[in-house]
Amino acid sequence: MGEAHSGLLSFLLEGRGRNLPSSHAGYADMSRLGLPLKGFISMNKASDLSIRRLSTITLPLAMEAMRAALDKAGALSVRVSISIVDAAGGLIHLAHMDGAPLQCRDIALNKALTAVGFAVSTGSWESRLKEMSASVRQGLPLQPHMALFGGGEPVLLDGAAVGAIGVSGASEQDDVGCALAAVQAIHSLLEHPSGHFGN
Repeated sequence: MGEAHSGLLSFLLEGRGRNLPSSHAGYADMSRLGLPLKGFISMNKASDLSIRRLSTITLPLAMEAMRAALDKAGALSVRVSISIVDAAGGLIHLAHMDGAPLQCRDIALNKALTAVGFAVSTGSWESRLKEMSASVRQGLPLQPHMALFGGGEPVLLDGAAVGAIGVSGASEQDDVGCALAAVQAIHSLLEHPSGHFGN
């Protein structure tokens, strides 16, 4: 790419934002919060000019996760909307329980998108935002498809988000419980894949 591009800071890919350039204060702020900023690449390295492979949950996994979330909602006697997205934020499974508030569909999806985008639980943002500047605290919640309260849980594999579950319609605590049940079901299937599907 030539010397003019030497030292050009690159876009986020993978990792946790360690060794961030000091000139990138915004990224450094997020790194201090422990957010998986997915690393930096130096664009002048030919070895970095490759295709990234994205690991993601599949529809069969999402279906089992949905069953776990619905079972948890039933046990809690709550009516919720549940959205499951893949690693790229694509919606792959959705359920809206009878009697759940209409608006919960969008809220559940936004929780899932926020969780997969930042690879942290949406419920963690209350404490995280306290460490940020006033402009970030005010501006981040106003961004499209952001939900900075409990009920969105990422599915993490080796530190990277491979999908996420968003739940809305009950109390924050119950939303979190349903989302965690879905995440736990996925991890259980990945650890012990035989004997689960089709039951």
